[in-house]
Amino acid sequence: TPLIQTADIQGGIQKTPARAPREHPRPFLRVANVTAEGLDLDEIHYVEASDDEVARLSLRAGDLLVVEGNGSPSQIGRAAVWDGSIEGCLHQNHLIRVRPREGLLPEYLEIVWNSPIARRRLSQVASSSSGLHTLSVRKLSQLSFPVPSVADQSAVVSYIQELRQQSRRLTNELLRARTRSTSLRRSILAAAFSGRLTGSASDADRIEELASAAPPRAD
Repeated sequence: TPLIQTADIQGGIQKTPARAPREHPRPFLRVANVTAEGLDLDEIHYVEASDDEVARLSLRAGDLLVVEGNGSPSQIGRAAVWDGSIEGCLHQNHLIRVRPREGLLPEYLEIVWNSPIARRRLSQVASSSSGLHTLSVRKLSQLSFPVPSVADQSAVVSYIQELRQQSRRLTNELLRARTRSTSLRRSILAAAFSGRLTGSASDADRIEELASAAPPRAD
C-alpha cells in the first residue's frame, strides 16, 4: 500500500537565529534525538514558535520520526516512534514526521520501516545524481509498504518485541560474561605472579576468591 494512503507526512521547522527562544519557547527534537536504538531525550533544545505552529506541527504519541539525511548512507531514514512524553513538542526540518492513520499501528510501521528490505529501499530513494543522500516528503510519498489487517499487525509487533527482548537479555548476559572473563584472567595472572598457584585443584577456588574480591574495572 502506498505510504501516502496510510499516513500523513509532514516536514519540520528550520532552526534559524530568528527561532531563538524568547517569548514562546517550545521543545524541539533534533536529528540527535532519533538514534538507531530509539529516542534519546537527554538533551532537548527549544525554539520560538507561535500557537498556530504548535497546533499544526506538534508531535503526537505514535508519530514516526524519520531522519532526512546523514553522512552515512546506511543511517539515512532511521526512525523511531515518538512516545508523547513532552507535550507540545516540535521537530526539526531534518526530521520528517510520518503520522499513521487508522488501520496502521505505529509499532508495526516502525518495525517494517527499520527492516532490512525497507532500509535498502530508503537508500535507493534517498540517492541522487549529485552524490547527496537525503529524503524528503516527496520521496517518502513514493514508498509502499505491506499493510495487513490490524490483527496481523499486532501479531507481528508481539513477535518482534519478544525477539528484541531476547536480544537485550542475550546482550546483557554477554556483557556479564565478558566482565567475569576479564576478572578471572586478571586473577589468574595476579595469583601466578604472586606465587599463590600450587598446581592443585584448590587453585580454582583461590582464583574464584580473588576474582570475587577484585573491584570492577572499565576497559
